[in-house]
Amino acid sequence: MEEAAYGYTPERREELAKRIFDEHELPAFDREIDRISWEDGCKIYFADDSWLTIRFSGTEPVIRVFSEAESAEDAQALSRTIADHYDLGA
Repeated sequence: MEEAAYGYTPERREELAKRIFDEHELPAFDREIDRISWEDGCKIYFADDSWLTIRFSGTEPVIRVFSEAESAEDAQALSRTIADHYDLGA
């Protein structure tokens, strides 16, 4: 399991919220998506039983990304995909 927190400037919050939660803009992942839940953030379930959650912190200007995959390296790669796609300066 991987937990990452990516900071952003307060000016970017509206842009990021729109892209992720309104427009449902997601990066291309290296695995098949099984389903996506948009309740309380975004949770992506992959066909290989890995998953990833994206949500805003309620207390600081960070996006929290939680991921679980078969290996720590795979979980980290999922988080990096999010950081790279939204230019979060990973």
